[in-house]
Amino acid sequence: MAGGDHAVTLEAMIRSHDAQALETLASRGLLRRAQRDLASGKGELISLEPGEAGVAVDEYTVTLDAKGPLSSSCTCRAHGLCRHILLAILLLREHFAKSAGDEDKPASSALTEVCAIADEDIARYAGADWGKALGLIADGLELVFEDEGINVTVRMTELNAQVTFIAGNGLKGAAYKGPKTRKRLLVTAAALLLRQREGVLPAGMPGASAPARGIAAEFIDHAQETIGRAVSATLPSRSALAHDLLLDLAISSRCEALPRLSAELRMLAGQTQLASERSVEFEPEAFLMDAARSYALLEVLRAVPGNPLLTGSVRQDYRKSDGMTVWPLGVSRWRSGTGARGLSAYVLNPQENRWFTVLEGRGAGMDPAFDPANAYHMPVWGAGTLRGLIGREVRLPQPSLSRDGLLSTKPQDGSDASKGYLKLDEVLGCSAAHGNWSALRQDLRQRMGSGVCRRPVPIPALIAPSGFGRIGFDDLNQAYDWELHDDAGEPLLLRIPAEDEESALRVWRLGKKIAAMVVEARLHRQELEVRPVSILQRRQSGVAVHNVDFDDWPVETKLDRLVSNLKTSVSRPLVPVRRDGAVAEVISEAVAELAGVLADGSSAKVDPVVRRAEACGLTTLAESLRAASAGTGTQPILKAAYIASEAMALAALEAEFVVRSGEHRLSN
Repeated sequence: MAGGDHAVTLEAMIRSHDAQALETLASRGLLRRAQRDLASGKGELISLEPGEAGVAVDEYTVTLDAKGPLSSSCTCRAHGLCRHILLAILLLREHFAKSAGDEDKPASSALTEVCAIADEDIARYAGADWGKALGLIADGLELVFEDEGINVTVRMTELNAQVTFIAGNGLKGAAYKGPKTRKRLLVTAAALLLRQREGVLPAGMPGASAPARGIAAEFIDHAQETIGRAVSATLPSRSALAHDLLLDLAISSRCEALPRLSAELRMLAGQTQLASERSVEFEPEAFLMDAARSYALLEVLRAVPGNPLLTGSVRQDYRKSDGMTVWPLGVSRWRSGTGARGLSAYVLNPQENRWFTVLEGRGAGMDPAFDPANAYHMPVWGAGTLRGLIGREVRLPQPSLSRDGLLSTKPQDGSDASKGYLKLDEVLGCSAAHGNWSALRQDLRQRMGSGVCRRPVPIPALIAPSGFGRIGFDDLNQAYDWELHDDAGEPLLLRIPAEDEESALRVWRLGKKIAAMVVEARLHRQELEVRPVSILQRRQSGVAVHNVDFDDWPVETKLDRLVSNLKTSVSRPLVPVRRDGAVAEVISEAVAELAGVLADGSSAKVDPVVRRAEACGLTTLAESLRAASAGTGTQPILKAAYIASEAMALAALEAEFVVRSGEHRLSN
C-alpha cells in the first residue's frame, strides 16, 4: 500500500469521513452549519451509483465519488469544500447507516492501517522530507492524540497543524490543517509519531529510535553536580555563572527528553538571574528548597526512569472512555512564568467524585491573537458554549480523556444539556462538596500526591463555608485574604491577588449570599494557597455561577461603594498562624540555617536547631541537619533541604489554621 493508496468504494469513503475528519478538512463552523441544514431537512439524494452519488441542496447539485470530499464538486460559487458538499456527505452517512448492507464498511481503523504501512512506503510518500520528518519526531514536539473510533487525529500545537488519518484513505488521503507548504512533511511526521506511540519504529533509523528505557547514570550524576555548583555559586556570591550552568543543562538534548526536569531547571535559572541582579524578589531559602527538589527528582529518576509523573510529558494522549454525566462548575484564567496563557475549566463527575479539566491555552509567542476571554465562549462537546454550560448537567456518551485528567472538547454525538441548571441542594449534597476544612485538606493531600510525585498544577475543590469573617491585605504577598469558616468554626484563608481588588471586595461583600465556591488549591513556597474560581448562589431556576476571572460584576450603587470602603478601612490584616507553630518555626529555621551554611560556611547555629527538631519529634530532619553540618560539599545540604521542604508541605496540608484576631472583627 504505497502511502496507503488503494481503491475504496463510495460507501467506504463516506463511512470513514466522520465529524472529526470533516472538521479538519473544512472548519468547525462550516461543519456546524451543514449539520444544522441536515437537521432542518435540507438535502435530497437524487442519484446513487456504486462509484458516484448526486445530492440536491437548495438550487445546487453536489456530485460525490469514491476519491473523497476534495474530489467532489458543487454547482455553487464557493471554491473547495463548501457546506453543500459537507451536507451531502452527512446525508449519505445517514443513508448508509440505515441500509442493511455493511460489506463496504471499513474493516479496520486508521490507526491499524497507519501502523501497517511499510517503512519504504512512508519514505516514498515523504520524498525529500523524510529526513526532516525524522528530525521532527526526535525534537519532543507538543502533541495531542485523539482516537476517533475508526479515525485518529494528531495535533501538533507548536506547529499550528493537525492531521486526521481517515480509514481507507492512507497518507495521501489524510485530512490536514496547517501550513500548505509543509503538508507532506507534517503528515509524514504525524504518521511516524502515531506509529512510535504504538511501538512501531522505522527499522535502522537512528533518528526515530524508541525512547530510552533508562536514563544514563552519568547524565544524572552530571545534572546533580550542576545543580550543586549552581547553588554554591548563587547563595554565597550570587554569581551569574549559575544561570548559564542551569540554562545550558535545561536546553541540552538529553534533558529535553525529561520535560519536567527541563522546566524546573529553567525556573531555577530564572531565580539565579534575580540573585545576580541583587533583586529583592530573590528568596534564598525558597531557591534552596526548589534546587533540592530537582536534585531529589534526579535521584528518583535514577531508580524509576519510566514514570511519566517524574519524566513529565508534552504529549496528551486522549482515549475514548465510558459515558458519564458531568457538571462544569468553574473556569480559571492562568498565565505561566514563561509567557504561556489560557484557561482551565473544572468539570466534576459527581458519580465518581472525580474532577476533570478542560484546558485551552497557547505557549509563549504562539498565536498572538489567542485570548482566554474568547476561549471562554468557545463551543464544547457540541452541546453549547463553555460559558453557557457552566452550572448545567451534561451527558457525554463517549468522552475522550487523557491520563492526566484532561477532558477533550470534541463534539459528542448525542450530548445532552437539556436537563437545565443544577439544583443547589444537589450540588451541596454531592460527596465532592466540603463543609469541613480537615476533610478538605485530606482530599487535597490525596489528589496532590506526595514527594517528587506531587502535582505542580492547582487542584480544584468545591467548598461550602458555614460562615464568613474579615478581609485584610497581606503586604508581604500582595494579596487580599478573606477568612472563611467551616461547620466546626475553623477558619481558612481565601487569597485573591492585589491586582484583582474589585473581585476581592465584591466576593467579600456577597458574604452569606454565597452558597458554595469552586476554588483552586496549590502549595506555593510550601504553603497552602487557596484562591476562588467561581461562586455559586441559589436561584429559583437553579444554581447561578459567577466565574471570578471572566464574568462582569453588576454595576454598584454609591451606597454599596460607601459600605465597602468603610468596612475595608477598619479591617486589619489577617496573619495566618499554625497551631503547631513550634514545628513550623523549627522547619523554617532549619532551611534558613542550611542556606546560611552555604552562604558563609558557618554551621555553629545548626546544633541548636537540631536539638529543637528532636524535641518536636522531627528526627529525620534532625539527622539530616547533623549530616549537613558535618559533611562536605552541597549534597548533604540539598538532601536536608529536601526533607525540610517536605516537612513544610506536610505541615501545610495537615495542620489546622488559625488567624490572629485584631481589635476589629467584621462579618457580613
